[in-house]
Amino acid sequence: MLLGFIANLSAANSEVALAVERGIQIALAEYNSKSDSIYEVRLRKADTKGTPEGTGQASANLVKTERLIGVLGPLSETESRLAGGVFEDAEIPYLSPNISATTIPSQGARSFRRLVANDRSEGQLLARLAAKRAGGALAVFHDGGPEGSLIATVTKETLDQDKRPAQRFESVGPKGDLKSLIDALMSDPPKGVVYAGSPGRGAQLIGGLRKAGYQGAAVVSHHMREPKQFAPEMAGTFTASPLADPTHKDLANFAAIYQGRFDSPLPALSVEAYEGATMLLEAIQEVEPKPKTLSQFFRLNRSFLGESKVYTYDENGELIGPPFWVYEMKGTSWRLTGRSDQLRLELKETKPVS
Repeated sequence: MLLGFIANLSAANSEVALAVERGIQIALAEYNSKSDSIYEVRLRKADTKGTPEGTGQASANLVKTERLIGVLGPLSETESRLAGGVFEDAEIPYLSPNISATTIPSQGARSFRRLVANDRSEGQLLARLAAKRAGGALAVFHDGGPEGSLIATVTKETLDQDKRPAQRFESVGPKGDLKSLIDALMSDPPKGVVYAGSPGRGAQLIGGLRKAGYQGAAVVSHHMREPKQFAPEMAGTFTASPLADPTHKDLANFAAIYQGRFDSPLPALSVEAYEGATMLLEAIQEVEPKPKTLSQFFRLNRSFLGESKVYTYDENGELIGPPFWVYEMKGTSWRLTGRSDQLRLELKETKPVS
């Protein structure tokens, strides 16, 4: 039996792909070493080469692979959109370890499972986090892009549902006049500001407010986790990530396994890859190891106990009530404060924004 992994393996900076591959390797080693495992399963890699043509060829090659049980990846939104349709047509289970965009999968997907929370869940989480940090009026902003707009819209709707309507809700795209906006906000400051979207624009907004003397709470989307360092005025800002934090105490056992096998600290994404691979390996113990059968098994069996969280799925392969890892800006870098469910920021099942 073969478990597929599709990603841009030719990239000069391939740490993310390596982290995912190693997580899969741990799952395979565990499965193959068990005396009651029915099959021997090996890894089959497919390189997208970072191009649409390469993604098409890589996904087509996997579909043609005999004894394939399922696929993890790709690791980019564009490649996931291209490959997802190929796997759907063939009814091959494909699990996304890191993509949160709700444009993945295509509507009506039957063979998809997401291993992290989606952007809709993040919008709800940011509303809960902002409400917890601020005791009064809140203002919600986004960068005008599709992801930022969706997250901010769900944030606003969640605040409305919680009887905490936003004082302001608007785009602060790259052509907007931030100085005028900041001046207007400082004339009647909200108790908290939420921003969703690109990190550069978010740093300009939050940093500009702080320089103007803003003292309220600031909560930003996961995109703001990308930069390594921030200006000192960003201190005190909160954000959240759908990816399990490798340093969290709940992952201490898995981190030790990873360290022992690869002689390096556990990186982000390895645990999600391990859990996704383990889902497939446990499934072939229960039913015939054929992709269509496994896709049907996943549609009927929607719970899985992982290392990082309990996975509970809806009929579309989306997580219900997934946790986030919450961070605060300390000095000029992010520091983990805990998990959303352990901080009493539990989420409910979310529905698409109309």
